[in-house]
Amino acid sequence: LFDRVYLNISIVCLVINSCLVFYLTVWLPYVQKVTLSWEVYCPRVIPTVTVVGILFFFTVLKALWPAYGFLSPLIVLVLFMGFLFSTHFIPAWC
Repeated sequence: LFDRVYLNISIVCLVINSCLVFYLTVWLPYVQKVTLSWEVYCPRVIPTVTVVGILFFFTVLKALWPAYGFLSPLIVLVLFMGFLFSTHFIPAWC
């Protein structure tokens, strides 16, 4: 039903992005107590998240295409925007 190779690649990309976002938002400021900005302390993380996010977008689109056809881009865009804006609901104390 789904293209499993591209689905597995997209799952790996999602896990990598989630780990990098956790590293930037929780690990650095609250565990390591880093006060520098992300651009100064770890300048390669944001471009890495961007590249992996774009790779995630296209691989999940390719993985869902056999099942949903022309609805795949709409489904992927809605899920991508939901994941992007879900960070708005992280409490301020985190």
